[in-house]
Amino acid sequence: MFNAQGLSSIKDLPNPKGNTQVWILLLLDAPQRFKSDLSFLGGLINWTSSYNDDVVVSDIAIPYGRYHMKVTSFNMSLLSTETTTVRSYFKRRMVAWIVSECRLPRSQSEVINQLQKLIPVDVFGPCRSLDCGDQDRCLEMLRSHYKFYLAFEKVSCRNYITGEFWFVALQHDIIPIVMGLPREDYEKVAPPQSFIHIDDFQSISALAKYLYKVSNDINLYQSYFEWKRNGFVSFRNPWPVLGDAYWCDLCFKLHNMPKRRRIRWNIHEWWNYETQCGIYTVNHHHP
Repeated sequence: MFNAQGLSSIKDLPNPKGNTQVWILLLLDAPQRFKSDLSFLGGLINWTSSYNDDVVVSDIAIPYGRYHMKVTSFNMSLLSTETTTVRSYFKRRMVAWIVSECRLPRSQSEVINQLQKLIPVDVFGPCRSLDCGDQDRCLEMLRSHYKFYLAFEKVSCRNYITGEFWFVALQHDIIPIVMGLPREDYEKVAPPQSFIHIDDFQSISALAKYLYKVSNDINLYQSYFEWKRNGFVSFRNPWPVLGDAYWCDLCFKLHNMPKRRRIRWNIHEWWNYETQCGIYTVNHHHP
């Protein structure tokens, strides 16, 4: 298994390749962040493994998170879910965002600037006026005080839905407000009715009004947590730890591999910025 981020030329690979070996390319980051030309790997790689669960891209998917359905009857876990969402409804603060970068994409800056004029939005980070401390303190603060979280993706690449959505928001009983990918990308993997997509609104003003509506209607607010009755989310934290399930999946595939092994001839053809990224632009910049 080779991490693509550690490869720059064919000299980084063993020579020659063993006849019985299966070479797997690990792609942990989006092409927009990792722009090296991987064409030199053509004809050498058998399988690929990435965050993208599209079978064209990944033979073994390793997404940031997943939603799992569960089989259950009425029990204390349902009562616990009900209690948690009711408690979350009475949180006092509206919208939060934790930003590690000092410079934001223009589209995100415009949305934030407009939204802050209409609704309380607290932005935390090293280049912001607010600081919440280390990760554990920040996450506890979010869980205890905020109803919504801006889970904006830093890059716009197909199926690149990161821990901002899975870990920071869903795991901590906060409704994520998403931007960065088309709605259908989120709907493929996210719990049903678990997020608010910015493209569902004709203006930032309409979004702000809806957030106030959700915040003041306990039934509408709780509908965003209904998925917890029927399922749960798993996520990779800290990323990119490869857990037991990943290695079990890999082992199963190796033991059930067809005699004629697949060969990836042109990786750069489908793993590049042009085919995977630049897929989304926000539909509105007006208040």
